[in-house]
Amino acid sequence: MPWSLLKGLDLPAAMGSAEAYVLLQQMGETGYQGYPENMSKIKQHISGLEQTTWTQNLYRNWLYTLLPLTWRKTNLNGPLGIISP
Repeated sequence: MPWSLLKGLDLPAAMGSAEAYVLLQQMGETGYQGYPENMSKIKQHISGLEQTTWTQNLYRNWLYTLLPLTWRKTNLNGPLGIISP
C-alpha cells in the first residue's frame, strides 16, 4: 500500500525522536512501501543540517527550536537547569 499522508509524529521522528518512531510503528504507519527507507534518508538529511541552515529564516528557526524536544533525555535526576540531553 502506498503512503499518502503525513502524520503529526512524522516530523519528530524525522528529527530523531525514537519515541515518535515507536508510536508510528505501533500505529502501523511504518509498514507502508518505502517508508523506513525514506525516513532514514530524511533523518540523515536533517541530522546533517548546520545551524546556519536552521536559522536562515523564521520557519526553519521555529523548527530548530523544536529540535531539543526530540533528544533522548539521559539524566533526569539533576536540578532542572542542569539536565543533560
